[in-house]
Amino acid sequence: MQHFRLELYLLRRMRVLIFFWLLVISVLSTDAQNCACGQNINLFFNGDFETGNIAPSSTQMSVWNVNCNETFGCYDVIASTSEVGGQFNGWPHGGSQFMFVDGQDESLSGEPQTVWEQTVDCLIPGETYAFKFWLLGCSGFGDIFVLDAEVDANGVTTWLNPNTLINTMMPISSNPLNWQQYSFNWIATTEVATFRLEQINFGSGGFDFGLDDIRLIGDSGMELTGEISALDAGCDGSPGSISVTGLTGSGSYLFELMQNGVVLATNNQGVFEVAVAGDYVVRITDGLNCETTLSVTVNENAQISASYSLTQPTCRNLGEISVTPVSGIPPFLLFANDQLLSDFHLDITEGFWHMVLRDANGCESDSLMIATIDQPVVADFVIEQIDPEIILLNESIHANEFVWSLNGDSVGVSSDLTLSDLVAGNWIIQLNAIDTNTGCSDSIQKIIHLKDDFNWYVPNCITPDGDGINDIFLPRCNLEKISTYHLSIYNRWGDCIFVSENPESPWYGQVHDGDYFAQDNCYVWRLAYRRRDMMGDYSLEGHVTLIR
Repeated sequence: MQHFRLELYLLRRMRVLIFFWLLVISVLSTDAQNCACGQNINLFFNGDFETGNIAPSSTQMSVWNVNCNETFGCYDVIASTSEVGGQFNGWPHGGSQFMFVDGQDESLSGEPQTVWEQTVDCLIPGETYAFKFWLLGCSGFGDIFVLDAEVDANGVTTWLNPNTLINTMMPISSNPLNWQQYSFNWIATTEVATFRLEQINFGSGGFDFGLDDIRLIGDSGMELTGEISALDAGCDGSPGSISVTGLTGSGSYLFELMQNGVVLATNNQGVFEVAVAGDYVVRITDGLNCETTLSVTVNENAQISASYSLTQPTCRNLGEISVTPVSGIPPFLLFANDQLLSDFHLDITEGFWHMVLRDANGCESDSLMIATIDQPVVADFVIEQIDPEIILLNESIHANEFVWSLNGDSVGVSSDLTLSDLVAGNWIIQLNAIDTNTGCSDSIQKIIHLKDDFNWYVPNCITPDGDGINDIFLPRCNLEKISTYHLSIYNRWGDCIFVSENPESPWYGQVHDGDYFAQDNCYVWRLAYRRRDMMGDYSLEGHVTLIR
């Protein structure tokens, strides 16, 4: 029987839904009004039932358990449960008053009856809202009772507690009963919506209950707040800036930069460039015309400057760089080529010096100092080769003393130098040029490559047939450079068949002092000699083929 009544109840609520569609359409025909800024936190709060709408009416209850309204039952705003009998004990949940409902006997025709409703016209579409209320129920007769929470918005009725029976079958043994809170979330689809609590009884004895602390709470709230920050002007003279972040209002913001009540700039981004230090105010207006102001101070430009002085070095004395801070925030740090200095002056030699002065704010001033020596010594010379001599012509500048060295050995101290009797090979010539007045010096090296004109030519085949062509074997060279000469020729068995110590005496292919001619074959020759222009013994060897 109870299941049948629940089905009947759902079917009948479909008719109510159609009715509310027509009602919402009429509501949507009018423009929604915006809430005052900050009201979204508690769009309504009937904690004491002193404000807001209750329906269908507020009827003073004079006699307990008397059917004040045959259709809806009795409703009243009272201060204590003791006013309505012993079945209710305790005090109101919040404040000093609550709403008492003397539920009518079985709902007329099974139709749900409105207990409380209120319309809000400043919702934010897309925002999540929590619909909360506290309930104190009492029956004791095993009656079936349903209290529905619903919302009508944009032509649609949404039951917030589908398939949920609130405070069903409240047993009398649980007295004194406690207040219980119920909360349902709903995402707004329009700015206007009506929230409602309805009851339906399926028992003949009715159902009595109390309501208190009915609230609608938004997530973000319509309070317009934000954070403001300032970036001081840069050390390089670049302007500062003001930024507004963390806004909690509704979108489409308008930002106005103000100083002394005068609007200096307007935009929708909340970022302003500020060239002059001072106190500023940003006025913010959101899409609901909520307005707030934020104050901030932009400090003076943190510029830094310094005086740099340079004393050039000499070859005998170091130079000096001195730095004096002119503006900036102490303490200061001084760096030379990325190295931190302990003082504000630096002894220097010739070269490049990048000086950086840094103050307590991290601002920097820098300068590139170039240290040079006046009239530096430059060593140079040219080489002229006139056989058999090498002439070195000095072309150094700013020098009056010279030292020559050859392969590391000192060979002279004159301005120019002549070298002779150099043998073939590589000779490293170095010139050190000195200015005895300043102590400056410079050096340069150059290499001379001398080629050897002493070359041997040795035939590898002879045909001693008397025709005057290739009849003899004779090694040839620049004989003027030969001091000793020894040539020997051997057959295949290692026998020496020819010996000569005269570099102009050839071998005619004979053996045994010319008594016989050597056979066609390959012969080995060895040559030992000494040179007049070089130290040591030298030797050569090879093969010669004899063909008659």
